[in-house]
Amino acid sequence: RLPGICVMTGEPTSDRLHSETVVDRPSLGWLFHLLLGPIGWIVLLAVFAFGQRSYLHGELPFSEEAYLAEKRRTRSAVLFGVGAVVVALAVFAVIPDFGIGAIGVVLALMAGIGAFLWASSMGPALQLDASRRFVMIRKVHPAFAAAVREMERTTVRI
Repeated sequence: RLPGICVMTGEPTSDRLHSETVVDRPSLGWLFHLLLGPIGWIVLLAVFAFGQRSYLHGELPFSEEAYLAEKRRTRSAVLFGVGAVVVALAVFAVIPDFGIGAIGVVLALMAGIGAFLWASSMGPALQLDASRRFVMIRKVHPAFAAAVREMERTTVRI
C-alpha cells in the first residue's frame, strides 16, 4: 500500500499509473556475440527475440499533471530521435565526402539515442533489490519518500 502522494510532484492524488519494468535483462555477454560475426548475430537475435523475461508490475500514485508532463517529455524525445535520424540521412545524402558525412550521421544518431535514453531515465522506476525480495521505487519526489517513511513508522505489524 502506497500513500496518496504523487511520486513525481509530491502533491496529493488519488490517480494511479500502471508501471512495468523488465527484471531479467540479458547480461553484457551479448557484446561477445557481436564479435563472433554473422553466427553470433543470429544467436544474439534469438536471445533477444525468444529469451525469457520477467516483469515487475506495480501501480504508482501519479497525478494527472505529472502524467501529462511525462507524456510531453516522451513525445519530445521521440520527435527529437526521429529528427536526428532525418538529419543523419540528409547529412549523408548532401555531403559527398564519405568521411565527413559518416561523422555527421554518427553524431546525429548519437543525439537521437541520447534523447531516448534521457526520456526513459527521467521518471520513477520500479526495481528489485539485490536479494530479489524487496521492490524499490527509484527517482521519487522527497514528499512521497517522506510519506512512505511516515506510513512505515505508524503501521502496526502483526
